[in-house]
Amino acid sequence: MKSVAAPRIQQTSQRAVANTTNSVPKARSSLQEAADASPKVAQLQHFNQMANAPDNPPIQRWSVALINAERSRLAATDAAEEVGGEIALHHIVSRDELTKIQTEVAKLGGMQTRQQKKDWAETIPAAKEFLSSIRQAAAISFGDEVDEFRSQTNNSLEKMLHNLPANLVAGPAQLLGDAGTDLDPATVSSDASTDTMDVRVNDARSVELDKLVTAYGTLIEACAEKKDANAAAALKTMSAALIAAVEAHVAAVDNVGTVAGVDPAQWVQHGDRWTKKTEGTYHDVASGAALFTTAQENPAAFPNADIEFETPDDADTYFCVSLTAGQIAHIFQRHSYWHFDFDAEPKLRNTFWRPNISVAQINTILTDAAQSIYDTILPMITAGNLPEDGPVNVSLPGYFHIANFVADGMGGGFVEIKTIAPEGATGDTYSKADLALIKAAL
Repeated sequence: MKSVAAPRIQQTSQRAVANTTNSVPKARSSLQEAADASPKVAQLQHFNQMANAPDNPPIQRWSVALINAERSRLAATDAAEEVGGEIALHHIVSRDELTKIQTEVAKLGGMQTRQQKKDWAETIPAAKEFLSSIRQAAAISFGDEVDEFRSQTNNSLEKMLHNLPANLVAGPAQLLGDAGTDLDPATVSSDASTDTMDVRVNDARSVELDKLVTAYGTLIEACAEKKDANAAAALKTMSAALIAAVEAHVAAVDNVGTVAGVDPAQWVQHGDRWTKKTEGTYHDVASGAALFTTAQENPAAFPNADIEFETPDDADTYFCVSLTAGQIAHIFQRHSYWHFDFDAEPKLRNTFWRPNISVAQINTILTDAAQSIYDTILPMITAGNLPEDGPVNVSLPGYFHIANFVADGMGGGFVEIKTIAPEGATGDTYSKADLALIKAAL
């Protein structure tokens, strides 16, 4: 009897592992096709802000009455006034991502042919377990009101996921940008914070939701490679992470059916718009100015040599990853205290290598990052699975990067790294407004 093709799960998260085979047919729902065809619609629906007055908060068409009541309660708090008065509820894991996760897991749980049951003996019950965990998460989240919640969601697992308080962050309605399908975690001040420095870390629920999204990426890879045990393990991790996120949230707010209060310290104002702080260290203007002054009075010289990894001359196909000396100079001018160019236009959020790091350590980080990209993509090229031209999606934990793959037309290609910068806990972070104040203070 012929083996049944592995179920192909739609990849949506940037954390998801790239598909390594072209032989598996792609299963797509009409919802996925619509989302792909109209990304602007998906972005607009993410926050769905339609009104301005504080007593008439923005309409959120995804939310049920219990969640709307929470939003109204939070809009009446003093903390809401500190972030502009208008309150919206923002998702840590986006609604688009949640919809696709639920839809695709339901497909796995619904496989019924004899061959499917044989090939995916562990995956099918694990998928059903995840779907059951959504109902369990709702029960934990709403307690005695869970029946009302189920009624308001019409027992839709998708809508339950959209309305779990553990996945919601109350904040300003008027945001700059949109997290899209990326994880958009909530952060809290850690014990390392001081009067002049706010050290933000992801809160407990965000840590668990990150595990869920990461496990979904593992599930994508396992299904593409037809690995039943790996797919089942990923689904079990997803189930455990969802329940852990909900339990962590209920413990933090010490109540059921409750969205966490507005945390003004989590938000950065840019005129009449706002962005949310990510993990990282945020110095106040005075201490930041002192750090820049000390560094720029005695700047360390940055490396003046290319970083390059390439296949041997006798390789069947050519592949190269390069980070030029010019791009290294750019990295130091944008992301180091020593050489930051205050006359250049800063971004809304700017990250810097920590002041106690050395040039040699930074160069090692850059070299290791280039090596990681090379080691990740080379096996794909060797196997004839050439990446598409465009952005390279290779995970470099703790670091942000921009790199592009370009095919050479002969089965190989090259990657040009444009930038690598600290992200989250690996660096210091300043807003555009703070850098303007620091520039004036220098």
